[in-house]
Amino acid sequence: MTALIFSVGALRVMAHGSRLAAALVFARMLGASEVGVYFVAIAVAGIVSVIARAGLDRLALSEAAHNPAASFAIYRHLGRWLFLTSVAALVISPMLARLLFGSGIALQTHLGAAAAIPFINATLLAASVLRGRGEVNVSMVVGEVSPPVLQLLIFLMLPLELNATRAVIAQLLAMAITSFLGLYLVTRRADARAAHDVDLTWRQALPMLIVGVNGQFRQSFVSIASWFAGTPAQVGAMGAAFRTEQALMLPVNATRLATAPRLASRERPLPEAVTTLAQHSARLAALVQIPLLAFGAIFAADLLSLLGDDFVDGAPWLRILLIGSLVNALTGTSHSVLLMSSERSVLAVTSTIASVALAAVGIGVALFIGTAGVAVGLATAYVVGGLLEWALIRRRLGARVDVFATSD
Repeated sequence: MTALIFSVGALRVMAHGSRLAAALVFARMLGASEVGVYFVAIAVAGIVSVIARAGLDRLALSEAAHNPAASFAIYRHLGRWLFLTSVAALVISPMLARLLFGSGIALQTHLGAAAAIPFINATLLAASVLRGRGEVNVSMVVGEVSPPVLQLLIFLMLPLELNATRAVIAQLLAMAITSFLGLYLVTRRADARAAHDVDLTWRQALPMLIVGVNGQFRQSFVSIASWFAGTPAQVGAMGAAFRTEQALMLPVNATRLATAPRLASRERPLPEAVTTLAQHSARLAALVQIPLLAFGAIFAADLLSLLGDDFVDGAPWLRILLIGSLVNALTGTSHSVLLMSSERSVLAVTSTIASVALAAVGIGVALFIGTAGVAVGLATAYVVGGLLEWALIRRRLGARVDVFATSD
């Protein structure tokens, strides 16, 4: 398991490195204001995309982990639903963008981002199935490493005007390629194509839809709230701070990604083997995570200056986010344990409460201190969500999976 975590960690480094490289290129070539338009356009598309996925990617992960032999049947069954919801998203997304932005460059850029929704969802569904059946490294290549690498290469090669629209067109082409790559990898094994009966319903997907919407809401809230609370340049700086925080959370996120399929259990209380694995992986991640967060807080301005001088204003916001990330990291693999258990509805509740806290605190504080309030709201959501998941695992599953837990 340690080797798997480190291999996934290496791929995470590649994925985040590629995203940071893309962000660096976009920031340097487009400037803070133009890249702010790009961030807010993909934020709105992200909300519509996750609603269109309807939690099917998370359901695919859980079901494939419990029944790897039926992975292709699960992919095909859920893929049909995903096709219908993605088509609906193509209709809804432009209307939502027009409501938020009216006409102008933000709307035009968003339309390009919205066109990628079906390909994004197909890619993430394939990655979830691959991850569920144990091919974690392959799923990482499909879902996390390939998209930013391809987007950056295509962006540099496109013979178009240098603006945010060029970036979203590059994303569209990159996701189209990865969606077909995912399809090939899911079906390449002969045993995966064997006939299997799959009995899945929309009711099973509903908690995963709620979790997915809340997760995307947190990401999109950063750009959309900053758009209304500040200037396009501040949107760019906040987006850079958020993406840097996500990159610094690499050890915990890689650990959760690697261990999730092996934490699959519908027993209550949790089996001792699952609890022990969750505890050990949490401590392993913390050994690297805590010093990394401290490094990010100390050198926040230096990290953001890599993107350009205009982004250094986001250093205080990055430090606020890292405080929330620290609390979230100390809760260990709580999110993964709930996701892979029979307590999906509980996870939906905790994520909703965290989103409500984000909106209430973020908007309330932003009214007084501007864009910094968005960072305070997101950090609050990290703390509230992490602590609720930790408490409910103790109450509902009779286990502790945080950094400080020890096996009896």
